[in-house]
Amino acid sequence: MKPTVLLYNLPLSAQVQVEALCREIGAIPLVVEGSRQGLTLGALVGLLPERGSTERVSGQMLVMAYFEKGMLDAFLQGFRRRQIPPIPRKAMLTLTNTAWTGPQLYENLSQEMDAMAKSLQK
Repeated sequence: MKPTVLLYNLPLSAQVQVEALCREIGAIPLVVEGSRQGLTLGALVGLLPERGSTERVSGQMLVMAYFEKGMLDAFLQGFRRRQIPPIPRKAMLTLTNTAWTGPQLYENLSQEMDAMAKSLQK
């Protein structure tokens, strides 16, 4: 499988920059349009049959799949170098989240971010 980045709901300027960065590091950028956002992550990257829901992701998110050693560092460094606005919800494709839909992953990431913010306030 080829390294791939799923892009959800990025503003066009950020989308263009992330797509260029993906090509620079050898990853395929895949913009997940609204009608496909309810599919499982595995379906979007060709691992699972197409199934899911009609739900949509409510904000910006990136999912990296099949990254080889060093690619994640190169991707994150490229974000800083290109001064791409932050996209806080980022995840790697894992055995656990492969069967999740985009909205399920987004919600999970949001809960994790909330929990971290609360723990920092203590």
